[in-house]
Amino acid sequence: MAGNLTIRRAKEESNNVLFLEGRLETTTSVKLQSEAESLFSSESEGDIILDISDVSYISSAGLRVILAIEKKCRAQGRRHHIRGTSETIREIFDMTGFSGMLNLI
Repeated sequence: MAGNLTIRRAKEESNNVLFLEGRLETTTSVKLQSEAESLFSSESEGDIILDISDVSYISSAGLRVILAIEKKCRAQGRRHHIRGTSETIREIFDMTGFSGMLNLI
């Protein structure tokens, strides 16, 4: 079943926040990657926060995009935070080892 992902961008102080809602999977992870790339290629500065409070599912493709964002932030001397992890999503991060690689707030 193909999912849907809505992304809303906001500024909180000097941080760039991407609010995600829906399913982060193969067909929708491209949308997140594109949105993140626009933050990296623009004049935008500051940390990047992914608010995943309203994400119901993350596939391996979604995890790859999150990891790519983390690596790009490090390369640019920025920080990457993930907030609003549900218990289910937190279990996915724990099982895949992502909890130790990502800054979960």
